[in-house]
Amino acid sequence: MARNDRGTDWPTLRTHPSVWVKLACSKCGRRGRYRLVTLVERFGADARMVTVRERLSADCPYNFGHATPKLPAGCQARFVEGNGPPNPAPAP
Repeated sequence: MARNDRGTDWPTLRTHPSVWVKLACSKCGRRGRYRLVTLVERFGADARMVTVRERLSADCPYNFGHATPKLPAGCQARFVEGNGPPNPAPAP
């Protein structure tokens, strides 16, 4: 398993603690809620959460140089806490 620059494992969809994954952007106000099972089908259970976030926010206009003095370029999408009920334990 890949490790991040702090020497710990990258969080993945497999390790996500809830059945819902929520994203929100503090810059543009865009929000989204995704079923974990749908994201696993789309990206695979071992997809890193940072990669999932990048793919889900790929069409953000701030990723394409749309900037103003008050809103510099760069998407600010982040995962939101309180993602719903716990993810059930995997079947043996």
